[in-house]
Amino acid sequence: MHLGRVRAMRLSVPVYVPSQRPGRLMALLAPALLCGAVLIGTMYQRILYSLPLEIMQFFFPALVGLGFGLLCAGVIEHGPCRNPLFGRALVVAAVLVMWATSWATALLLDAQAASPKLDASTLFGQVDLDIFTRWVEARYDAGWTNGRRSTKGFIVGLSWVAELAVMFVITAWATRSALQRCFCEPCQQWLDTRGVSCHGLTAADAAPLVEAGDLARLLELRPLEDGVPNMRVALMRHQCGACRQTTYLSVDEVHTVPTRSGYRDRRRNLLRNAVLPDALARRLDARFAEIDAPAPDAPPAMPAA
Repeated sequence: MHLGRVRAMRLSVPVYVPSQRPGRLMALLAPALLCGAVLIGTMYQRILYSLPLEIMQFFFPALVGLGFGLLCAGVIEHGPCRNPLFGRALVVAAVLVMWATSWATALLLDAQAASPKLDASTLFGQVDLDIFTRWVEARYDAGWTNGRRSTKGFIVGLSWVAELAVMFVITAWATRSALQRCFCEPCQQWLDTRGVSCHGLTAADAAPLVEAGDLARLLELRPLEDGVPNMRVALMRHQCGACRQTTYLSVDEVHTVPTRSGYRDRRRNLLRNAVLPDALARRLDARFAEIDAPAPDAPPAMPAA
């Protein structure tokens, strides 16, 4: 594994740095992802044409972006891709391919509506830059009509930009975790993550320890009964389930906020993937063992039948 260093106020904390290897299966999975982007782009525009409301036409790109982001995350995971730059470039390229395919499909649908007797290959063979430009200008001027309300001009162009932006943002959000995971090179597997929450604490309690590089005192943080409501500091351990040779620590501040659909956690990262020395790793393992231990007054478990 490769180690980098985060410079702190008093000492330097070694952190995980990926090996920058694209992954042994990416030579197969990357082209497959791009082919999937073409297929999704083709179906996307055909479905978009059938949606009656403009608001649905903005929810649908977000839904497609989420599904496509999960697909990209699966490709990165199964690659396994440990090169974040390559992974991000692949995601950007795949989104652009999907978006370009959707526009090509829209052009084809309009051309088939104008010339229903011609097949797709003939129609595409007749398209050049001038025809494409005039088609975009025509769509820009024509806009769309929803009931009695007509949308044209600048708002149409703005909606196109928003559509692409929504796809990019949602896809990037869905793939962010996959690009930040730690990988065990000797065992060729992703590390498992487990966390413990210190309720009532905030970043003000953990940030000074992070800045000082004091990992030992970070592990000593405990829940505070009279602390800040709906706030907690999460200590997350990343460890290979096979060899358990190297353990990393991440620290987040978590703010639980009420929403219309329930409660949602807003996370703020304070420390990511710091290497835990063996002694501190054992201390954190002991803390998890305490959590897993049955309560003193709990009845003994019944033997299996």
